[in-house]
Amino acid sequence: MELITEWRFKILEDFPTKLLCDDGSCYNAKNGKKLNLKPSFNKYLRLRVYNKGVESYKWIHRLVYSVFVDGDIKGFEIHHLDKNVTNNHYLNLKKVRLMNTGNGIIGEDLREKKL
Repeated sequence: MELITEWRFKILEDFPTKLLCDDGSCYNAKNGKKLNLKPSFNKYLRLRVYNKGVESYKWIHRLVYSVFVDGDIKGFEIHHLDKNVTNNHYLNLKKVRLMNTGNGIIGEDLREKKL
């Protein structure tokens, strides 16, 4: 097991009032207050954001992966290695391409591959 001794933080480019940590926690960039992440019906954590006054939600695991691992996630799913959908640490996430094989849909693990 890897010991985490430091955390990385980044301000979200599209939402400059949000500060994202590589463990999946999120903070108000102006005052440092930790934000409450709301789980969806399927238990995945999401962040409420506003764009031109319109409310929407962003999946935390997708934000963490795109910010701290690989920004190219369009068309891919992000899976949790330990199957705990509330553990959004970047080391617990992997990019998966879904493929229809004719016998059902399977996922190809892309964590170690560069496309």
